Amino acid sequence: MATAATIRRQIESALADRIPSALTPQPRTVRPVWPTGVAAVDALLNGGLPVGAITEMAGPECSWRTSLALSFVAACTRAGRVCAWVDVSDTLSPESAAAAGIRLDRLLWVRCGVSHETSPRAQRAFQLPAQYFTPATPKKGLHGGGCGGHLL
Repeated sequence: MATAATIRRQIESALADRIPSALTPQPRTVRPVWPTGVAAVDALLNGGLPVGAITEMAGPECSWRTSLALSFVAACTRAGRVCAWVDVSDTLSPESAAAAGIRLDRLLWVRCGVSHETSPRAQRAFQLPAQYFTPATPKKGLHGGGCGGHLL
């Protein structure tokens, strides 16, 4: 009877041209980090927040979560990186973000809490017609997204 090592070698040699090291686990890669700009927080995070990952900052009011996020995004955009801000409560002020040092031309602002009415603040900030700030009607049904029911 063949040993596990022999079987492994046979499988890997059979797949060598298509999948090199098919049964060898990939080495763990640690994501690069970017400093938040606050030395104490960077020390706790082993250098900063991971690059290319979604990071949620949560906490009670007045816990400096927004200031920390603005500081981080400002440092990234000043360095020429592109950042996304997922604004679940539609409370980001573009004026405050710019005052914090964020380059707005390097920021993707995803506004989740947009009401069906046009936001006057957003219109002033970007001077776009109201149609760009009114969400589309969700499609219902299978493969249509929205809150349509799913077939069982």
